[in-house]
Amino acid sequence: MSDITKVDKKTYDYLIEEPPERWTCSCSPQRKYDMLTTNIVESMNSIQLEARELPILRMMDFIQVFPVDSWRSRVEEEGITFLLDLNKRTCDCFQFQFDELPCMHAIVAIEKRNIKKSNFCSHWYLKES
Repeated sequence: MSDITKVDKKTYDYLIEEPPERWTCSCSPQRKYDMLTTNIVESMNSIQLEARELPILRMMDFIQVFPVDSWRSRVEEEGITFLLDLNKRTCDCFQFQFDELPCMHAIVAIEKRNIKKSNFCSHWYLKES
């Protein structure tokens, strides 16, 4: 904070008004941006609005998972293909890497493998952290 004061006193004044518990992302060594929410369910629901209204068999066609091997999958959503690697925690949509939370493509691939989804969340999201 003393370094910030030296550079810009107005920024220091602004930050000091915010309680430190709201600074969580600033403590993470990872890049954090483009985050409006960390609620995975909300993210899934917003993307699958159309699918939720479909009959169950059509809903299954909305997002298709094709396992490549034990960790990698090809996930197709509305004609767009995303390559996903659960071991590396990467997806072509880049949301998995940026948020360090499973993106919707990772979630469907994880569920298909019947693995616990929380195993793929960054430790920064754990209660202990």
